[in-house]
Amino acid sequence: MKMSIQKTDGNNIKIIDGVSYDEWFGRESESAREFGEILTEYSNTLRGQWITSISGDSSQGFCNLFFEKNGLSIWFNREGRCKMRLGGQDTFGRKENFMAGCRGIFGKALLAVYPGGRNGSRTAVFLFGDKMTGDYCQGSGVKKTSTAQALRISYSNKESKLLFSIEPVEIVNGAYVVLSSEKVPMTRGSYKQRLRNISNGVTWECIADEAGNVKVPAKYRYVHLADYTREIYQVSVVGKNGELKVGACDSEGRELIPCEYKDLYCLKVGYALVMDKNNHFWVLDYNNDAIFGPSIYGVDIYGNTDKYLFYTEDNREAGVECLGIYEVSTKTKTAPAVYTYIKYRDDGFFDVKYGGSNGKRAVVDRYGNEQDLMLSPGNFRGRGQKGKYNR
Repeated sequence: MKMSIQKTDGNNIKIIDGVSYDEWFGRESESAREFGEILTEYSNTLRGQWITSISGDSSQGFCNLFFEKNGLSIWFNREGRCKMRLGGQDTFGRKENFMAGCRGIFGKALLAVYPGGRNGSRTAVFLFGDKMTGDYCQGSGVKKTSTAQALRISYSNKESKLLFSIEPVEIVNGAYVVLSSEKVPMTRGSYKQRLRNISNGVTWECIADEAGNVKVPAKYRYVHLADYTREIYQVSVVGKNGELKVGACDSEGRELIPCEYKDLYCLKVGYALVMDKNNHFWVLDYNNDAIFGPSIYGVDIYGNTDKYLFYTEDNREAGVECLGIYEVSTKTKTAPAVYTYIKYRDDGFFDVKYGGSNGKRAVVDRYGNEQDLMLSPGNFRGRGQKGKYNR
């Protein structure tokens, strides 16, 4: 079949065999999420089939992948769009043969198709290997690793052509692809692994040791270090409505705070500040017990004592949000929110600065009573800005 390629209107509108980019394909993703859903659908159809040939037109961003029973056409647009069509073996535009550069995948079965681009860029990854055996079990502790070959296809605007690359990837427990593994900073031998369940295309993250043994299981969508002094991780799952819900766990995967909050921040004194579904703030300990809350403002995240919290409230007289003193043991606001700066002293008192036009510095007890101390630079330690957690 003779192929004809044209451009019209100077807008890089491509035509092959008299059919334009917009006319030929029925499916085009409007978002990175939809792109992944389409690839998952094609993955379910093509799984287990061997690839027989790859051809197309590199400069036009077009390629055909032929399998035992189906053909898959991919057409990349210069504006970053990507259309796909799943059909029979009679697709069009056979100009270049890409088999020479892709021989590493022939003779292997297709395991999955999934997106591989970053920041929403359109990149399709075809994973080939031996047919899957067994199912992935989250948190099973069983690690059976095999190697597969990943064919990565994308379009480079800079080079004006399709890009093909084949690279080995690890498959854990027969259905889990290790996409990346990187050392977690400020930890002793902890590594964050980004994984994809190739049966459904869902991406997860976990924490493993240097030997690859999983410590924090891959049941969380995202995992990141929130408190390096205790190696506490903020973890998140996807709720019923697609929203992320966060919690916390320790370095061995023990859940400290369940994933039911909109946001979470670890305080350096050993508590966590969370935001609930009503946008109210709470301070929890790592047994999930409430220390403070609910509050619409939160607390000072730079507090340096576990005996007191510095809560935040709107002070109309001062015209700014101010800090007050909250005693953890009695769960009581002992001093009103009238300060723009508070620092706990080693002698049990507090260095403070008042808000508003007053703006004076003082030393107070936990009830806000000023102490008769000489306010020298030695007594009033630290003149940094106050920090608070606001939304």
